[in-house]
Amino acid sequence: MITYIEQGVSVLVGLEKGSDKTTQIVSLVQLLLDPWYRTFYGFQSLIQKEWLRFGHKFEERLGQAKGNQKERAPVFLLFMDCVWQLLM
Repeated sequence: MITYIEQGVSVLVGLEKGSDKTTQIVSLVQLLLDPWYRTFYGFQSLIQKEWLRFGHKFEERLGQAKGNQKERAPVFLLFMDCVWQLLM
């Protein structure tokens, strides 16, 4: 995939039933490939673009919302841990 991106070819990433995981993977790839996303403002725009505007269900995934606990999956926290691991 990275070879295609380096050549300027568009890449479509899609997973079965996994819009959260897709967002996580796409965000990590952008962090690795584009140094601007590794700046404070770049990281902020990445979160806004890929997580907030995409409509990630933070309350439900973190188990804060009342309702179906089957929706609980801390994908954003896993993403943040991946970012921390990259920094270390």
